[in-house]
Amino acid sequence: MKVVKNSDKYVVADTQVTGLLFDQNGKIKGRCMPNSVRNQKRVVKKLVNKKTGKTKMAYPYKWQHQPRDTNILYPKNEMKRVKGVHNEISFADRVKELEKDPRFAPLVRKIQKKFAGKLKMSDRPNFNWVPISQVVIDLDIQRDIIMEHLFEILEDFHPWRISPVFAVKDPGVEKYHACDGQHNTTAQMVLYAAQIWADMTGEEIMVPVWFVETSDRSFARDLFTFVNGKGRRNVDDYTMIRNDLYKIRIDGKTEDDDPAAWANHIKVKAIEKNNCTLTKKGDKDNEGLAGSTTHIAAVNTRSEKVLDHITAEHDLYFPEEPIHNTEYGFYESFYKEFIETKVYKNRNDPGFREFMDEIMGTLRKGFFTIKNLSNQTGKAWDSHYKSKHGSLADVPSPPFSVPAGIVCRAYLRNGGTHQVLEIAETGILAKPDIYDFLEDHILERYK
Repeated sequence: MKVVKNSDKYVVADTQVTGLLFDQNGKIKGRCMPNSVRNQKRVVKKLVNKKTGKTKMAYPYKWQHQPRDTNILYPKNEMKRVKGVHNEISFADRVKELEKDPRFAPLVRKIQKKFAGKLKMSDRPNFNWVPISQVVIDLDIQRDIIMEHLFEILEDFHPWRISPVFAVKDPGVEKYHACDGQHNTTAQMVLYAAQIWADMTGEEIMVPVWFVETSDRSFARDLFTFVNGKGRRNVDDYTMIRNDLYKIRIDGKTEDDDPAAWANHIKVKAIEKNNCTLTKKGDKDNEGLAGSTTHIAAVNTRSEKVLDHITAEHDLYFPEEPIHNTEYGFYESFYKEFIETKVYKNRNDPGFREFMDEIMGTLRKGFFTIKNLSNQTGKAWDSHYKSKHGSLADVPSPPFSVPAGIVCRAYLRNGGTHQVLEIAETGILAKPDIYDFLEDHILERYK
């Protein structure tokens, strides 16, 4: 077998026949499609090292960096705040906001017609501190207790977080049917029984209760579904992270005060450093702008170092676009394989930059965009999996590293010489090769 040296790192077996890549010690380092099969219709340049005089084939699909547009429109970042400066609004101002909505006036007229002369201030719920023995959990109304939720309340218990029980009181009887608040109240009972309170008085704990007095038990059922459904808006993940950041950035809390909030602050800071912005999903004014990301789960499950790498790569290659969900797994795959393992010193290592420019050039040549790569990955993964497990097989979601693995396969098959990802679940080592299950129009672009 004829072997021709073409770089300082590799010697390459005759690619007309085998397509195998070897290092200087004769070990296989990768594979590319043999020239006899590839039948490339392109001009391949030769690079000459001026110091050594050695030549190597220039990789044909290299990313062409362009000057950054000075007019890029970035999202408004509501998480960039100043310590001690609070954003407040009165309820009167809030009503003025509602009045601008075209749905508001018709709704008010409807309510006026429905309740004309019927509503009384005295009909609003009453409040009282009630002995816990007078509050009962109606098993026909309340859900079974969720142990994990109760344990979380006990683990992070603070008396300022105690909320009132929503209840219906039997007329003339000191008996309150709890419609909401059983977990919070049970936690108070546990702490009382364990004699945690330093200022305990009496034989039983008093609990705060908001209540209406009625014999209509159906109202109690309606109240339960209202306060646990239509009347309650769950806190989304974006708002939870935002509140953590406000603890640090507005209230001045430190890592010692709140480690979890500090960790989120550090993560978002790493994202912001690279011209990227955490944006709430559905925010029409900011979602879709340059560097915006709504993928909170992707942020929650990654460290600040990984997020720094991912957003820096995005800002280098797609600075005018929002972050696509696929980019998290795509860039992370290269980080874990080459940066975390010290194959390259860091993402600015010249060798890594050359490699990524060739990888991203390969992506652009065949797939144009990350979004299209994601779509084509799903199709190839589906076809590849069914070819191995049968056409009726339930196809699992592809691992997050599959898009990176497919681009690496295209890179090797088109003459790339850098070490690529060696992650089994990407399909790189699978037979048949997942690359061959890409649609024909993708493969044609490499010819």
